[in-house]
Order: sequence, then C-alpha cells, then structure tokens
Amino acid sequence: MKKEIEKRIITLFIQNDGIIRTKDITDEKIHNTYLKKLEENGTIQKIKRGLYKLNEYDNEDELKEVCKIIPNGVICCLSAASFYELTTHNPAYYTIAIPRGTKIKFPEYPPIKLTYFSQNEYTLGIIKSDNITIYDIEKTVCDIIRFRKRIGTDIMKEVIQNYLKRKDKNITKLIEYSLKLRVAKQLKTYLDVLV
Repeated sequence: MKKEIEKRIITLFIQNDGIIRTKDITDEKIHNTYLKKLEENGTIQKIKRGLYKLNEYDNEDELKEVCKIIPNGVICCLSAASFYELTTHNPAYYTIAIPRGTKIKFPEYPPIKLTYFSQNEYTLGIIKSDNITIYDIEKTVCDIIRFRKRIGTDIMKEVIQNYLKRKDKNITKLIEYSLKLRVAKQLKTYLDVLV
C-alpha cells in the first residue's frame, strides 16, 4: 500500500473523529480497496457495511460513533440525561430517537435501542453539538417523564431534581415542551412534589 494514501486515509479518520464512511474515501478519489487492506492489517475496524473506525484513535465519546451509525437518529431519553449529567444511572445501551416508519440496520456494538417518535415529537428540540445530534435538556426532561414507566420513577425524579438545580434551566421552555408533548399534567404533579 502506498504510504501517502495510507496517511491521507488516516488523516480523514482523524478529521472525522475516528470514524469514516466508504463514501468519504471515494469522494477523495481513493479506491475503497485500501480500506480492506487497512482492516486486514488491523489499523481500522469495520463497524458495519460502509462504516469504519480507526483502532488507534482515542474516541472518548461513543455518542459520535452512534450518531454516524444512525445519521438521522437523535440521542434521547436516558442517554441524553446521562450526557447532560441529570442522572447517575449509566444506561447499558444508547437510546436513539428516529421518525416512525424508518427502517434502520445497526451493528451489535455499540448497543443501541431505537425509540420511534411522530414527526412533531421527533423534530422538537434537536440540537447538534460537536458532531452529536441530541435533544436539548428540556426535551430530554419531558421525554423522561413520557417514558417514566419504562425508565422508572426514581430515575425520573432524579432527572427532574438535577434539572431544577441547574443554572441554565429554562422553565418556560420546559413547560412549552410539556404542553406539546402532552406531559404538562405529569410535570406539574412532580414539580409540586419536588419544589
């Protein structure tokens, strides 16, 4: 393998947080057989068809990897609450929101659980930060309330309490989202108890 081409490919990996698609290589006019050679010599790892990870790259946050695996997905629920440090609970899998009716194939690792939202629920509160697509903190709190039976009321209470302690909280936005997501009554109940 030509060393210059290998260096170009490694540079592409570094520029893309250690993860690239086959399309990224072919867009640079590099034949995709070089990916197979790099995989064979242990430099990179195939995550799924068309998606590769640089083995030596120290990627501290798998969230970026998850966002590349499911491009239309949005980090939500406990994964988002953990990201915002609203909970001490460490989820065993990444929860990703996608629009209803979307079909997705994903690898065994990292562990991913899909949550299907209506178009209005899906688009509300999406933010993109450092190559991570995630719901904002207020949408996250509302989603935790919506899925409290699945997540558990203890975790939900912890999330609400930690949200209320934050200096960057936006109660007006939280109430607005709770009305749109039809959890205003539940939010009011828990706010009355916790405040």
